[in-house]
Amino acid sequence: MNPTEPSNDPSAAARQHARSRIHKLARDARLAVGIQLVVAVIAVLATVFFGWRIREATEQLSVVEKDLATKTQALKSTSQRVAVADDATRAVLAAAAAAATREPDRYTAAIASLETVKKSLADASAEFEEQSARASIQPLRDVRMAVNGALARVLFGRPDRKAEDIDRAIALADENLREPGIDAKQRYENTVALASFQCERGDRDAVRALLDERFVAANPQVGANGVLPEACRAMAALAAPVVPAFDATRADPAYRLRSVYLHIAAESDRLWAASLAQSVCDAGYDVPGIQRVEASKFAENGQVVYYYDAQAAEAASLAARVGSPWKRAPAIRRLTGFANLDKHTVELWLPALERNAPPPPSADALRRFKSCLSTARNPRAVDALVAQLISDSRQDRVGAGQSLAIQIRGANDGEAISALLSQLEGQALDRLSATGRLNVLYMLNLEPSWSDRPEKDRLVAALAAIRTRSQARGIAIGSQTEDCLNKLAAKIAKQSAADRCGGL
Repeated sequence: MNPTEPSNDPSAAARQHARSRIHKLARDARLAVGIQLVVAVIAVLATVFFGWRIREATEQLSVVEKDLATKTQALKSTSQRVAVADDATRAVLAAAAAAATREPDRYTAAIASLETVKKSLADASAEFEEQSARASIQPLRDVRMAVNGALARVLFGRPDRKAEDIDRAIALADENLREPGIDAKQRYENTVALASFQCERGDRDAVRALLDERFVAANPQVGANGVLPEACRAMAALAAPVVPAFDATRADPAYRLRSVYLHIAAESDRLWAASLAQSVCDAGYDVPGIQRVEASKFAENGQVVYYYDAQAAEAASLAARVGSPWKRAPAIRRLTGFANLDKHTVELWLPALERNAPPPPSADALRRFKSCLSTARNPRAVDALVAQLISDSRQDRVGAGQSLAIQIRGANDGEAISALLSQLEGQALDRLSATGRLNVLYMLNLEPSWSDRPEKDRLVAALAAIRTRSQARGIAIGSQTEDCLNKLAAKIAKQSAADRCGGL
């Protein structure tokens, strides 16, 4: 048989078909294996990719959870801090109210409230420290220091204070000073407070250690009047400013003192003040009277108030004349903030004498002193003050008004009254501005009674001239001027009037 010829053998065809089928199946198997390998690779890659994404998402979730926990804790810390601070504020206000009323029961309640808040603050600070909540610790420290300061003050100021209260106040101020990182203001305030407490206990060495030269040099305001009790100022060598000895032969005549305006805090001190005034008169000064004034200027030992630097030594020499029954010489203070004050005037403010002071001298002291009131005054000085009172400069008006007020309220007030009335007479009234007229009327109203004064008729004529001039010229009188006119008219008639007269 020719091999090229197709075979008609059925078995051969079957074998050929079988081989073809096997080859096809082998190809399909290889293809399937290839596909499986590809799928396996994809599956591995997918497993790696999604595993990485899952881990990344897990880490992000952990960060979010931690941040949420931190913010939750911060919110809790802030809420707790605000609540404690609110309690502290209420306690400090209650302490201030107790100090204002001076009621022992309120002091006791305020102390108990502050002690409770102090403990709450300590507990909160300890908890925040443990949680490392630094943002809450710092504000709470400042609140705690404020509570300590309020508690120290209320313990020190309570009416029924005991020795242990002073000890506790000292411990609280010392605790504040030991706080790390306090600023200069906090250190100054607590140092002054602690020095005052130690002073009350009589610990001179402790006061001097606190108010040493370095502290005073850095904080010169501690030497100002009223910052420390007088006894404490003495312990710290701050009792009075250092001034040169007064030598009249070398003093500047333009600033020599001539008039001493003397003020007392209680009427019962007048005889003692008259005795002192006679001594001042004997030294060559004019004392225009003794005026009783209830004012906050009275420090524990009084004050000598002068106006210009060149007068410091002479003011100190006048203060040295204040002896028994006053325990110490008055403090020396220069008045600032006013221009064109009288260059020959000084003020002597005497504190009220203690109840156990010796009996005052006889009434003869007051009679002898009255002879000093007739001392001649310099009319030009009064005229100059009146000229400043009606000037266009408010600063000049205020300074002159202060000096004139002292003269009008003194015993020798006729000269000032006459000078003021002259501005409301004749051509002077025509030249006077509305502001000048108001200021003159205001100063005249400082005189409490006009019904018996020798200048009453001049005042009546002046008031009539003001109204006539206003009507003739059609010039309206302002409301303040009207009030001053009505008040003066009421005083002349011994009647009462609303106290609405203003000026300067």
